[in-house]
Parts: sequence; C-alpha cells; structure tokens
Amino acid sequence: MSTATDRSRRARRVLAGLAVVAASIGLAEALVRLLLDPPGRWPVSEESPVIVEHPSLGYALRPGATGHYTAGGHAARMRINEQGWRDTPLPEAVRADVRMLAVGDSFTFGLGVDSTDPWPEQLERLLGDVPGRRAAVVNAGVPGYSARQMRQVVEALLPGLRPQVVLFGMNSETYWRVEAPYVVRAGQLVRSSALPDLTVGRHGLYHSPIVKWQWLNRLDVWLNQHFELGAHLLAVAYRLYGAVSGGGGAGAPAPAAAARVDTADVARRLGPALAEMGRAAAAARRGGARFVVLLINPQLEDGSFAPVQYAYNHAVGEFCRAEGIEVVDPLPVLVARGGGRPRYRAVDNYHWTPEAHRVAAELVYRYLEPGESPRGAP
Repeated sequence: MSTATDRSRRARRVLAGLAVVAASIGLAEALVRLLLDPPGRWPVSEESPVIVEHPSLGYALRPGATGHYTAGGHAARMRINEQGWRDTPLPEAVRADVRMLAVGDSFTFGLGVDSTDPWPEQLERLLGDVPGRRAAVVNAGVPGYSARQMRQVVEALLPGLRPQVVLFGMNSETYWRVEAPYVVRAGQLVRSSALPDLTVGRHGLYHSPIVKWQWLNRLDVWLNQHFELGAHLLAVAYRLYGAVSGGGGAGAPAPAAAARVDTADVARRLGPALAEMGRAAAAARRGGARFVVLLINPQLEDGSFAPVQYAYNHAVGEFCRAEGIEVVDPLPVLVARGGGRPRYRAVDNYHWTPEAHRVAAELVYRYLEPGESPRGAP
C-alpha cells in the first residue's frame, strides 16, 4: 500500500514539476515576445509606402505616394508624382526649353535628403539660372535599381519627354543587381539572391543566418514564427558555435586582401552592367538625345574612398571611351575637397549628403555648359 502511495506522490511531484517548468517557459516566452523582436526578424517590418510591384521593372515608386526616410536624426520627406517619380509632374517638364532625364538608383533619387537636394534638382536650378530659360531635369532615380532597370526607364520616358540630354547615374558597386535584382517581398525590397533564406511570417519577413545545415535553417525559421524563446536560445548557441569553430568571421576578407584590387576582374564583373549602359546610350541616341554618364562613388566612414572605387571608375571610363560615351567623374573633386573627412556620406549610412549632391550637380553643369560657372561655386 505504501509503495503505491509513494508512486502516486512521486507522480504528483513530477507532474507538479512539469507544470512549473511549463509555466516558467510560458512566462519566459511571454516576456521575450513583450520585450524583444524575434532574432530572425527582418529589420524593417512595415510595408514601404512608396514601393509597388511593377510588371516589367519588377518594382517602381507608387504614383502619388508620400513617405519619409529618417537618417542621422534627419527625416527627409518623399513625395512621388502621379507618373511615379520623385519630381514635378512630367507635363510641366515637357514644356521646358531645356529638358534632361536623370536615371539612377538611390544616389540619384536622393535617399535621405530633402526633395530640393538631389543632384538632378540642384542641376535643374543651375541650368534655369538664365533669364528667360526654363529648365527641367526629370529625376527618374529609384532606390535599388540596376543598370538594366535604368535602361528600361530611359526607353520608356524618351518618347514622351523628348530630352536633349540623358544623364545616367552609374553606381558601379551595384553591378550585381543586373543578375540578382531587388524584388518585393512583404512590402520590402530584398535581394533576389537572399530569397532562399527568407520566409514570410506573422511579423513580416524572417531571415535565418544558418546556411550550413538546411534542417537547422528550417527549424530556426519555425522557431522565429512560433517559439521566440527557442529562437533566441538557438541564435545564442549558433553564435557560440561560430566563436568556438572560428566560423563567425568566415567570408570576411583580411584587410590586406581587401586593399588589393584585380582591375581585370573588376572589369569582368562590371560586364553585364556596362552592356546595359551601352544599350541605354544607343536608345538615347536613337531618340536624338546626348548621353552622359555620371560616376557615383560612396565615401567610407573614415573619409576615404575604397581602392575598388577607383578601379570601378577606370573600368567604366575605358568602356565609355571605346563606345564614344561622355563621362563626368566627381571622384577627384570629392577627394580634394573632402580633405579626408566624411563630409559626403550620411551619419548612419553611405548615401550622399546634400553637399555631395551639390558637387555632382556643379560638375555636370560645368561639363554641359563649358565656360559657365555656377553662381557661388568655388
């Protein structure tokens, strides 16, 4: 009898212990969900108010949309016109005496700066600073666009705008976008090459850094959606594994290796982007427009420019000389005026500041208007 009673007591103690464990886990899960985001949650979870899917371009700016981009404590408002560009309506531009079309990515769009600051807008003011002349530089830059999408924009806008000049903002380090473009998932732009590691869950997008074991990758995604305490524990375990095995820094080049630039390899990797740029130039010429490339180089946090940026510009310059394409290269001026200070990049990202946009606009103006000097320029 006593043996049966003892077994019953032990069973009750085990059940009570399991209940306490379950309650503790439940409480911990509730606290984790209250205080922390899932570790695999994509950094931005709200749907972009200015991005919409597009049948031929992949995605585009939402016509008539408004939004803002906050960087370094500065909130820059974005307003998209009814034709889908960050600019005045196209019917107004068509009536201008001097009409130019600027295509590019976020550096042309002016991500992080106010609507009056992107280089196409500053160039428009410089060109219009002549009594009796109306100038319009249509800003058709879209964040994340590849050279192929930029070429498609040129072909689409040429007939209606009839520009005398097409300006092609070439951010060469984005060459990979031609073959692995950005796509829209859960209202966010993501690299198409990252799609195998992404899934859509109740909090939006999830990304798992675990690529070595596919089964563990799937478990990580499931935990992020259903058991966030487990996801955090797995994330800690995976980081510890990386630290112990030395895999945490795998794939990061050593500083010395990063400083060496294989110019032939750079030219090879730029091939698809340069080919698209050549097709855009041919389209502009068929439309009776002059085609000018503006080279765009981001500045590093220490105020310098990476050695590969010079290699990019050299490769683009060689291609343009062979194809008879005009080029404006602000890099030497940015280096000289920058004085080794990070004055041409935003506080918390590598996008151009209004001052960098001003340098680019002045140089393009001087190139297009030989002998003229922008008012107030050094």
